[in-house]
Parts: sequence; C-alpha cells; structure tokens
Amino acid sequence: MGEVGAAGIAFLIAVTINYFISRRFVFKETERKPMSGYMIFIGFAGLGFVAVTSLMYLCVEVLEYNYLVSRIIIAAFVGIWNYLSSLYLNFKVHKK
Repeated sequence: MGEVGAAGIAFLIAVTINYFISRRFVFKETERKPMSGYMIFIGFAGLGFVAVTSLMYLCVEVLEYNYLVSRIIIAAFVGIWNYLSSLYLNFKVHKK
C-alpha cells in the first residue's frame, strides 16, 4: 500500500470521525439524513484537502513564505470555510 495509500486511509478515517463528532455535538439539529450528509462532508473535506495542498505549494514553493506561518494562516481560512460550508450547505440546521 505504501505511504500514499496509508495517508489516504488516515484522511478518510479522520474525516469520518470528524463527521460523526460534528453531527453528534456541533450540528445536532440537522435535518439531513446521515449517509447523504456524510457523502457531502467527504466532498467538502476533499475540497479542503486540495485547497490546503495547493495553497501550501503556492505560498511555500512559489512565493517562498515561511512554512509554519503559511500553514497556520491556511489552516485558519480552510477551517472557517469548512465550518461555514457544513453549517449552511451540508447540515442545514434549522431551529424550530
């Protein structure tokens, strides 16, 4: 399998755990069914992964910014984007 395959499996495990924790504790009022919500969540996580890796390449390799500073700033932006996309597009929490 190798390191790349292991990284992919670790990513899926982490996203799966994140989904169920988010569904249980953060977005507990969601009206979306679990399986469809999970598939959308995986999609957003994949987009976040592409955004992080692309922006890290741009910042570190092309613009030659500091790795750690770039990673912190990018993590903040992608984290906020992931939360807001989950709130408004995936879990669709409606207060009754």
